[in-house]
Amino acid sequence: RGDLVSAEMLHNMYAGGCRIICFGIETGSQRVLDIVKKGGTVGLNRNAIKMAKSVGLKVKLFVMVGLPGETEDDINRTIEFVRECDPDTVDCYITTPYPYTELWDDADKFGIKIKSFDWDSYFYAGMKGNVPVLMSTDKLSEKDITRLYRKIRNKLKKYITV
Repeated sequence: RGDLVSAEMLHNMYAGGCRIICFGIETGSQRVLDIVKKGGTVGLNRNAIKMAKSVGLKVKLFVMVGLPGETEDDINRTIEFVRECDPDTVDCYITTPYPYTELWDDADKFGIKIKSFDWDSYFYAGMKGNVPVLMSTDKLSEKDITRLYRKIRNKLKKYITV
């Protein structure tokens, strides 16, 4: 997480042989970060990425599509954020409400409607290719999530690995 690193930590990591760091930024929208209680801020994430790159670390980002409260505008913010930060790679996943998580337990509070309780589907959720969308939100239908997943992967294809 961007709020948990410092320049000293990153220098020490590099000196110790680390060559890549992964940040689960999830989104470039502060509003959505707040909804999902991610901690930190878009600004802290931006600074952490910049610091990591400045010490010579490769940077991998993890982003999500279909987070609670997310809209197409938020996806556009994520695309802009990633382009601005220019990481080495990005993994993109569809949000999935796994059992025993807050998204599962409090789905109504987050505006989530769980579509499938077929546990075999959960193994493939968020993986590359034809992935199942196992929920909708109060802002995005299953079709919207699929369309926006394709959009973000297309707009960021130079970075995408998963």
